[in-house]
Amino acid sequence: MVPILSPILTNIRLFGKNRWATLFLLLSFLLNIAIWLAIYRFAQSSDDFVPLHYSTVLGIDRIGQWEQLFYMPAIGLLVILLHFLFSVLFRRERIVPDVLMSGAFLLQVMLTLSTGFLLYNFF
Repeated sequence: MVPILSPILTNIRLFGKNRWATLFLLLSFLLNIAIWLAIYRFAQSSDDFVPLHYSTVLGIDRIGQWEQLFYMPAIGLLVILLHFLFSVLFRRERIVPDVLMSGAFLLQVMLTLSTGFLLYNFF
């Protein structure tokens, strides 16, 4: 095995022993997958331009092609991966992985709700 990978793999194994962080990681991935599938299922056969953002004050304030709807779950996936990386790197602090992964989970909940409202109201 490559010597540089050994400490990283050890840290990942130790991350798996942290129940809350692991639970938040799995739930975050499940919500992110659900967002990808919902966008693909409901928005694929839509018109040329679709609403990308909706606010209760202004209504639709951003439109674009339906493929741009995938930016939200892509950013969510990037946040999950970055939070996981930092959780593995800073595993010595007991609370850091829990806080980072719960933050990633809360972001996924917000993205799921916003995507759900957008798909429900316009598709």
